[in-house]
Amino acid sequence: MPYRARTNPHAQAALSFGKRWARRMGMLHQDRHTPAVDPWDAATFDTDAAADFVSFAGHAHPDASQQRLELLTTWYTWIDHVDDHFLTTFKKTRDVKGARRFVQRLACCLLADGRGTTPRNPAEKGLCELWQRTASALPLHWRAWFAGRVLAIGHSWVWEVSNLAAGHTPDPVDYIEMRRLSSGTDLALALAQSAHAHHLPRAFFESRPLRALADAFADAGSLRNDIFRAFEKLHTADTQNNGVHVFAQFLDCDLSQAITFVNRLVTNRIQEFERIADEELPARLEQVALSSAARSAADAYVEELRLFMAGDLQWERQTRHYDVEAPRSPAPRYEPRPTGLGTSAAFPWRLTGNQGHRSVL
Repeated sequence: MPYRARTNPHAQAALSFGKRWARRMGMLHQDRHTPAVDPWDAATFDTDAAADFVSFAGHAHPDASQQRLELLTTWYTWIDHVDDHFLTTFKKTRDVKGARRFVQRLACCLLADGRGTTPRNPAEKGLCELWQRTASALPLHWRAWFAGRVLAIGHSWVWEVSNLAAGHTPDPVDYIEMRRLSSGTDLALALAQSAHAHHLPRAFFESRPLRALADAFADAGSLRNDIFRAFEKLHTADTQNNGVHVFAQFLDCDLSQAITFVNRLVTNRIQEFERIADEELPARLEQVALSSAARSAADAYVEELRLFMAGDLQWERQTRHYDVEAPRSPAPRYEPRPTGLGTSAAFPWRLTGNQGHRSVL
């Protein structure tokens, strides 16, 4: 990682705020024997791994003001809660229809300013509250765009449930495109871009260099997260939705080799991010007539993404959120099969033995 991580001086205050917010939204269930309703346990929330994610924003956004950091903290808390809810409620049961209805209900929370919608569960209550705070600071055309990004993330979670229900491992191209959404990096991009909504037009972010920059950022974060979660996905039987396992099947290799390959992809995407930022972005800025304030906003946006990548890695190295004991038996190996993009749907997989795993991070 070529960037130095720092921690926001308001991190502890934002952490406390995020925990209070999660409780206020009803995200903590009182009976730890019924996690299907809400995946976080009120009795142990302050000490268990679920609470780790509430601290994420303090690492990823070291320069944010306290008010901004509190908003970011609650967005990341919300998305992690819904991700865990999907695992316990829809992924384990392979309930595609239920997942789709859940996301359709989320859309109701993103209408206008979020008022007038009666939330039925903690995820809806949290989203309604977040949307009221977020939308009020955005121009109208940005509101519609931001709401669309949130719903796209929801649809990516439904796609993951569909993969499990069908026993389908996607090919790498499809997987990488959807992982930008399901990992939460697309939400991070939406939050970063919307912070500059009053200085930079949407057209600027939709230009080719900026889209390529965003894709490189999203791929680096989502694929690195997959490396950290490779064994957790074995534990939760969710390997179809992890890049290490997707590439292990596609390349017909063991997990150690797949981790090395995916780590190389992460490095390449960070290098591509830097190339675009150093070469293509300055050229783009010369082509468009931007005010000095807009140019400063563009520079700040790129720096925010760099700091996010550094903080994201720092958090992933210290969190207990993805902890799971590595298997004592040999790690998975995927059977030989025809290779090539688009062939994965035709070849169900099963696990055989190999020589185990070594970390490359």
